[in-house]
Amino acid sequence: MLMLIPVSMVLIVSDVTTPGACREVEARIDMRPLTFTEEQKKKIRTVPGVDFRDAKNVFKEIKQETIGGWSYGYGYYFSPKADPEIVYEIVKITYEQRKELAKAGIGFKPWSENPDGMLKSAFAVTPHVSLHAGAAKFYKEIGISK
Repeated sequence: MLMLIPVSMVLIVSDVTTPGACREVEARIDMRPLTFTEEQKKKIRTVPGVDFRDAKNVFKEIKQETIGGWSYGYGYYFSPKADPEIVYEIVKITYEQRKELAKAGIGFKPWSENPDGMLKSAFAVTPHVSLHAGAAKFYKEIGISK
């Protein structure tokens, strides 16, 4: 059973958080990471759109090699008035070049590794949100439909 633990603050860090930012946080607050069991990690990974992973610890005061954390799927939004062919090309290029995007920004890494799974999860938790016609066309072509 996964239990929710009340905390006074949740700190979000990523693989690109600067050491200076980490030192600033450590100087201001007393922190401790949450420790997750394998069962809890497995349960978290069942949540649609969530990618759980153990990230390298960047804090000096915390004496452990990794810190568990998760990222959520994210999206980009187009006006319904945007040209469907332009939106189609943007979505297609983003999908096809996902590995290059991950090299440019670590935030793209989870999505670049499992785009189909993250898209299906995002669609599952947002049935009330319609896709732009250009995006829908591309996703249908690759076999992922909402």
